[in-house]
Amino acid sequence: RVAAIEAVVKLAWRGDHEGIMRLVGKLSDEAWCVRESALRGLATLAEVGDETSMTSCAAYLEDPFPSVRIAALEALARVAPCGHREAMSMAARRLKDEDSDVRLEAIEVIIGLAEKG
Repeated sequence: RVAAIEAVVKLAWRGDHEGIMRLVGKLSDEAWCVRESALRGLATLAEVGDETSMTSCAAYLEDPFPSVRIAALEALARVAPCGHREAMSMAARRLKDEDSDVRLEAIEVIIGLAEKG
C-alpha cells in the first residue's frame, strides 16, 4: 500500500485533485506507515491553501503514532499559507504532546508559519 502511495506521488503533479483525493483515501488505513506515507504525499502534491489537505492533515495530529503526528505537522506546514492562525493553533496544541519529537516539530511548524515582520 505504501508503494501505491509512492506511485501516486510520482505520477501526479502539484495540485492534482485526483492524486490528492487518492492520498486522502489512504489516510484511514489501519497501518500507521500507510497513514504516514499518505501525509507525506499530501505535503508533496497539495498546493498551499488547499483546504481539503489542511483538514486531512489536522485530523491526524492526534494519531496514536508519533511518526504519523509528525508527518501531519510537516504536511500542515507545507500546505497552510504563511500566517494561517488556525494551522498555528493546531500546531501549538501539539506542544504538550507526550513525544518530544512531535513537540519539536510543532515548534518548527509554528516558526515556519509565523508571519515575518
